[in-house]
Amino acid sequence: MAIVFIQSKKRQKVFLWSIITGLVLILFIIPLLIFYPLFVNESQNILEGGVLKPAININFSIIDSPQVKNLEPFLDIVTEFTYIAEDKNGKQVIGKISATGQDDAKILLQGMNLKILHLEESNTGRKEPFIPYYQSKK
Repeated sequence: MAIVFIQSKKRQKVFLWSIITGLVLILFIIPLLIFYPLFVNESQNILEGGVLKPAININFSIIDSPQVKNLEPFLDIVTEFTYIAEDKNGKQVIGKISATGQDDAKILLQGMNLKILHLEESNTGRKEPFIPYYQSKK
């Protein structure tokens, strides 16, 4: 009777190949079996020329629903203006007012019984916000 001894390097190679085979099974074959129905369904959506047919259904009846009809449109962007004006006594008034435009600001100031001497848009923030504070201006 003969006794066969496996060398340690050969044993390591067999062990390594069995681990690699197991990983291949786990990483490739099992997910393929799990996701195979998805691949079959996608292949049914392919048209001539290899272009995928989109599976999009748009429900336009939602536009007629009461939730959409009751939506309010976006408001106009409000800008801040600085003004110098005179009141009815002739006293100079300096202040700020918020309005959607310069014409609206004039209407608001006239509604407050002020005579407009100067009206301009306030500069809120920096003119060039992407230049760091420490960088000198050219």
